[in-house]
Amino acid sequence: MSQAARIHVTFPVLNEEAMLESSIERTIAYCEQHKLEIDELCIADNGSTDRTAEIGQTLAARHRNVRYLRVGKRGFGLALKTAWGATQADFVGYMDIDLATDLRHLKEVCDHITRGEQVGRMGSTGRSTGNHLHYEVRIDGRAVNPIPFMKSTDYVLAMQRRSGAASMDAVAIGGPVSAQK
Repeated sequence: MSQAARIHVTFPVLNEEAMLESSIERTIAYCEQHKLEIDELCIADNGSTDRTAEIGQTLAARHRNVRYLRVGKRGFGLALKTAWGATQADFVGYMDIDLATDLRHLKEVCDHITRGEQVGRMGSTGRSTGNHLHYEVRIDGRAVNPIPFMKSTDYVLAMQRRSGAASMDAVAIGGPVSAQK
């Protein structure tokens, strides 16, 4: 019998004393109401100078699945990298502390992970230069090269049909050959 997937959600924060407690409590209440099993809600504090650390530590002491992590330097990406590198979870993700992303999406993700269905879609947001997907494959808590998993027969055939690429290597290293100029 397989174990349930372990899910980790990082909240990168910088001087968020005004909304930290209410947002984490709201997230926990939502998860309890909808029976979502999130193994860890990680408050990744990347350089706060207000009461964020005190509030984060209090939340971690109050709730078994909340962890406060102090990151030595400022940086959103560094906060994510540090938090995700320190977890043993099977799936990692993040949410902004202002909960700009509706919590219903957290339930959608948990439902997909539980059922073993698609867990991500490619897209382009912010300052990205094109469609992309950030993901990581872990075995026994260690990050491993995801390419062998992507090269399964079904995936390779689907991508080759879609892109016209002769090899999965072209898709994995920069996209379909036909799209490169």
